[in-house]
Amino acid sequence: MLLFFVETTDFTDKILFLQIIMRKWKIILICLFLINNVKIFCQNDSICSNLLKNKQFFQLDNFLKTNKKTLSSKTFYFNQMFVQQAFGNYKQAEHFAKKLKKIYNKTTSPDSIRQSENLSLLSFYALDAMQKFNYSQVAQNYEEIIKNCFEVLDSAQIENYKNSYALFSTLKNTPAQKISRSHQNIELQSFRSKFNHLIVPVSKGNVKSEFVFDTGASFAMISDSIAQLMNIKILSADVNVLTATNLQIQPQLAVADSFYVGDILFENLVFLVVPQSDLTFPQADYEIYGAIGFPQIMQMGEIRLQRTGKIIFPKKQNKRNEKNIFLDGYNPVIQVFTENDTLLFRLDTGAGTSELSYKYFEKYKGTFLQNAEIKKVKRGGAGGIQESEEYSLENFNYKIGETKGLLPKITVQTNDYKFSQLFDGNLGQDILCQYNEIVLNFKDLYLKLLK
Repeated sequence: MLLFFVETTDFTDKILFLQIIMRKWKIILICLFLINNVKIFCQNDSICSNLLKNKQFFQLDNFLKTNKKTLSSKTFYFNQMFVQQAFGNYKQAEHFAKKLKKIYNKTTSPDSIRQSENLSLLSFYALDAMQKFNYSQVAQNYEEIIKNCFEVLDSAQIENYKNSYALFSTLKNTPAQKISRSHQNIELQSFRSKFNHLIVPVSKGNVKSEFVFDTGASFAMISDSIAQLMNIKILSADVNVLTATNLQIQPQLAVADSFYVGDILFENLVFLVVPQSDLTFPQADYEIYGAIGFPQIMQMGEIRLQRTGKIIFPKKQNKRNEKNIFLDGYNPVIQVFTENDTLLFRLDTGAGTSELSYKYFEKYKGTFLQNAEIKKVKRGGAGGIQESEEYSLENFNYKIGETKGLLPKITVQTNDYKFSQLFDGNLGQDILCQYNEIVLNFKDLYLKLLK
């Protein structure tokens, strides 16, 4: 018995020793697992932050779908809030904003982090109010940003918010824009100017005119002479607006209680009022009287632009789940595929020609510097004509949706225009004119090209 007892004790000690070793290894493995998970969480948070910063919403949307389990709730809600807003899913976006706000309210953070969190939510709610034409709410959000988020903003950002506040506070008593149309198909006949601008008929009362149909315009625009003829109410404002030629202009604001684009009625339509002299280009024997901007075009829903100049606003709009457009505030951005890249272009029906941006130039600078010649050109826009240097890229192959196309020549900008800093280019009429019909749908956010 004694011998048996000694052997058992020895065996038990070994078991205990092994159990201790196993516990230690288990702790080590758990620690390694947690460290690895934290690393993955941090990496994925960083990826989301970078995609959002660069407005890569298509990539960010896919990343959130495939990596939800490796993201914190805070990161997931934060990014989904902006993704759903960009894709026009406003109820879902507001749902994620509420969830994020609850998390923020439960945590205690240093002032700088708290201000950064408030800035994100206030920016979201400002854009949300813009889409609803709730100008008073937009102004309120911008005012709160200026007052309460100054520690996380630089001087240029503060000035930009002050300018936005000045614009929307001027409109704070303006009712939301409304659109009225018949329940039948509506047609109007447009034409193209000598600079390939798409021109549509407009009217107010007995006064008729012709405006550019311009998805690239964040606000409708009207010359002071036409505004006076139409007896449109002018509002005093102290705002600065950057034009497509990087020029600053100081327009007035105006609100038309009623305004027709063809047979479509808009109420409470906000205009930027620009001197006719800023829209006249004697060197080119050309003038513009105004532009219908994206806030109006967006409300039209589906638009069919035909090569003949006929524009159809169908009674029954075609629903499509696959999107190739997202919204950057009042600017539509379209996904364009090339042979070796996926690009983001501002969708600009007011541009006669397409172009690649400074961002694209920087990415492929070596190719251009070796194989292309630079030339000086003059660019015209509201505020005047500017001289710039640019390259030309020949045989630009692209794919939009399921349609492949070729543009014989496209301009590559060497100037860093602020309005296109985050995007690869501008998609204009030279591409759109290649097709018998294009379908623009701003409810389901897609562009379809029909040969």
